[in-house]
Amino acid sequence: MPKNELISRYEQAAAILPSRLRKAALALSNEEKAAAEELRLRAGRPLTVLLPAGELPLEAEVEPEELETLCDIATEFSRYAASESIREGFLPVRGGFRIGLCGTAVMKDGANTNLKNLSSAAIRIARERKGVAEGVAPRLFRDGGFVNTLILSPPGGGKTTLLRDLVRCLSEGGPDRPPQRISLIDERGEVAVVHRGAPQMDVGPRTDVLDACPKALGIPIVLRAMNPQIIAVDEITVREDLAAMNMAAGHHPRRQRPGASSKTPLSAAPGKPGLPPGGPHPAGRNRTGLRAGGTAMLRLLGSLCVASGGALAWYVQRAERRRERDTLWDFQQAFRRMGEEVRMARTPLPALLRALALDCGKPAAAFFTAVSHAAAGGENLPRAWREQAEALPLPGRDKSAISALARELQGDEEKTCKVISHVAYELAKSAEEAERNRSEEEKRAAALWFSASALLVILLI
Repeated sequence: MPKNELISRYEQAAAILPSRLRKAALALSNEEKAAAEELRLRAGRPLTVLLPAGELPLEAEVEPEELETLCDIATEFSRYAASESIREGFLPVRGGFRIGLCGTAVMKDGANTNLKNLSSAAIRIARERKGVAEGVAPRLFRDGGFVNTLILSPPGGGKTTLLRDLVRCLSEGGPDRPPQRISLIDERGEVAVVHRGAPQMDVGPRTDVLDACPKALGIPIVLRAMNPQIIAVDEITVREDLAAMNMAAGHHPRRQRPGASSKTPLSAAPGKPGLPPGGPHPAGRNRTGLRAGGTAMLRLLGSLCVASGGALAWYVQRAERRRERDTLWDFQQAFRRMGEEVRMARTPLPALLRALALDCGKPAAAFFTAVSHAAAGGENLPRAWREQAEALPLPGRDKSAISALARELQGDEEKTCKVISHVAYELAKSAEEAERNRSEEEKRAAALWFSASALLVILLI
């Protein structure tokens, strides 16, 4: 791969980092960027770059919050869409990159269901080496048929790189070999690096990828569903893998398996006031009469001002109550839609927030737009969500419910949907309660304001 492409791949990987760490990573020389293999983050330790000579520490200490931000950026602020791979300890990222994760495992019934309190991460800078298998592929055929192939090397020797290009070569075919239908079982997402259904690496035009599926389950699936000529797998590590491969060979002797072996598997939202009666204006009224008439006029104007102020205050309070109720309904409907999108479509959060803003009133639209912009700018999503929630024109109880949702957006799909549904239910209850109390509150407020206004008018007159 040319040097400029190696540098470009490194810079694309660095773009996944939070902004402060990104600046430190991009300060390397071009020679170091071209040679870099990984970016490693450990909470409380300096960011390091893995070079052929070892790890190079940079002048930026990783904060625990930045590991969470890294995970948010990598999943496009949609961890619920990547919950399956997170609990396996890795994240495939757009562009062909892969992030390994360590933290506190959340165990349930003897199985890991999630990772929380992230403590370290490794961004693996995957680089395709197209052409490295061109000289190998023709030698894997005997009498026109592909033969069983096993790739062996020490860790870091390039097994996965060779396997990826070998799958591409066999899928494309060549002058000395026919193209093959290949089923690639990419359990750890390292070969094709599938992101939202699309392989980020070139694995050939006739390759079907079964991503994130254990090999022992995946081999029978592709045999029944895809009619492959070749089955390719990576990282053969457990007895069940070997049993599935032997089963495939025994039932389908013409289907062969190129594979790789490694000793260290990877872990993988009123009435008008009347005018006072007045007598005829005598032609010869003295100054005292003029002063009395002026005082009466002032009292009249004062009464009008008091009555108008009371009416205006009543109207403003009524409008605020309606706006509050409408905002609650907007958020309730938006969160219901958010839950459906997360569960059914797994829409990335920034795009989902922008879509929600289009269908809401002004306060809710401003909330979703501001949080979306913060997410797109690489800011800490929970913090931005909480800050915008505190500025909403809602009662404290409802603001707290919306604000508390921030920390749950980083959970798995099931937990996220459950919390979104709960918040939507609580907001719906608040909106219904406000609607039930609206008429009575408006009557009490109107009676209070007009009684006070009438009393002041009487006192002024």
